[in-house]
Amino acid sequence: MNKNENVIHPQYASAPGETLAESLEVLGMTPNALAVATGSSPAYVAAVLRGTDRVTPAFAEALTQVVEVEATFWLRMDQAYWNFKMTGRIDEM
Repeated sequence: MNKNENVIHPQYASAPGETLAESLEVLGMTPNALAVATGSSPAYVAAVLRGTDRVTPAFAEALTQVVEVEATFWLRMDQAYWNFKMTGRIDEM
């Protein structure tokens, strides 16, 4: 049996905003409330949720206080998503 036989190669990278939107729903929090809680503008939060703006290191750090997920999670997800948008492939991290 080949060691690589059962390796999954995803064909899609989720935008961090998709995961963040699900987290907000679970928390019962609005995007505007997230903007206030993270010290971000509502327009920036909306752009991240739409997948049209990147997650900055400062925003990722602020998210740790709201959704209790490590900043590195958001930054890696963001990197994978934008890399996929640019190249059409997902690189191993």
